[in-house]
Amino acid sequence: MTKTRLIGLTWGHRRAIDPLKKSAEAFSLVHPDIEIEWKVRSLQQFEHQPFAKAVASADLVVFDHPYCGTIMRDNLLWPVDDLLSEVAGGLDPERYIGPSLQSYQTGGRTWAVPVDGATVHSIYREDLFGKLSVDLPENWSEVMTVAKAASRAGLKVIIAARGHHAFLTVVSLMANLGGIWEKDRALDAPALSEALDLYDRLLDVTDRELCLTLNAIDVHERLASSPDAAYCPASYGYATYGEAVGAHVVRLRFADFPGPLGASGAVLGGAGVGISRVCSNLETARSYLAYLGQPDVQRSFSHSSGQPARIESWLEPATDSRFNGFYSAVTRTMEQSSIRPRAAGYAAVEQNLSSVVTKFLQGSMQRAAAVRSMQEIWRRFL
Repeated sequence: MTKTRLIGLTWGHRRAIDPLKKSAEAFSLVHPDIEIEWKVRSLQQFEHQPFAKAVASADLVVFDHPYCGTIMRDNLLWPVDDLLSEVAGGLDPERYIGPSLQSYQTGGRTWAVPVDGATVHSIYREDLFGKLSVDLPENWSEVMTVAKAASRAGLKVIIAARGHHAFLTVVSLMANLGGIWEKDRALDAPALSEALDLYDRLLDVTDRELCLTLNAIDVHERLASSPDAAYCPASYGYATYGEAVGAHVVRLRFADFPGPLGASGAVLGGAGVGISRVCSNLETARSYLAYLGQPDVQRSFSHSSGQPARIESWLEPATDSRFNGFYSAVTRTMEQSSIRPRAAGYAAVEQNLSSVVTKFLQGSMQRAAAVRSMQEIWRRFL
């Protein structure tokens, strides 16, 4: 029997690869004439690789929503509205966590089946945090209190300040303060300036040099394994670190984004799966994506270290317990999260804006100059 074979491209973490591999195996049991192979690219490639290059080598591709404008402009993926219309609640935004579905909708079309839900929120080591005799922060002022208490106790507050991870927390703070960043509007200078200052002052009372080397996965690894890292106020979360598996010292705990004004504005992450325009078998790809969008299939993701986008998984007590309360802890932040710009070419602009934030946090650029530089980068994009 000749098999139909599809190649999928995802990113290299068990949260991303394991549930997709399991779903491909389960799909092939029902469709033995179909084989789906998932290949991996690095987190850095997932975040920054030119999208046209990624889709040229795959039938299916996992991506983040800021690429939607480029996808539409350059005709890189097939829209998936019609296949989602055949899935229970497939086109109902209320059946997904936060704006996960809306984030892949632009130009009147839907460009991916959401399969992963994530945003910026806080993470902590319950055993170490308990030594600080302070409450979990609900706002940034309380984050500073915790950072100082940790320093006095010989413990660390850490944050993912490497590259665009710092930028995305800065704009989460900016959005929380009311700053709107959309394609047709200038950056809100006062909110951006305050957000940069809040982030910089936190690094003043933590280990700046260390934090500038950390991405989101690094933060989770250090919190789960280090004897002195107690708390991170803002990072893209990985529910897998709440599981009672692996070589980690402890299971991590999670909490809402502690913005200056509470949990709102954290920048949405997550991932969706789209179909490349060079897909070798469109009918098979559409069938598989409709399968991925089903509530029961996404529920199964949690048994393979996944972090589903469907709301049903986020509301399931057994799933929440398995991941040490991850889902219930950050649902409010997810529901109040903000969507990044999706205009064509935005991904490259984000890299340039991130570079300015890095220079500021490294001390090679003053805050006012950083704000002006970021405004100019954005102005050229408008």
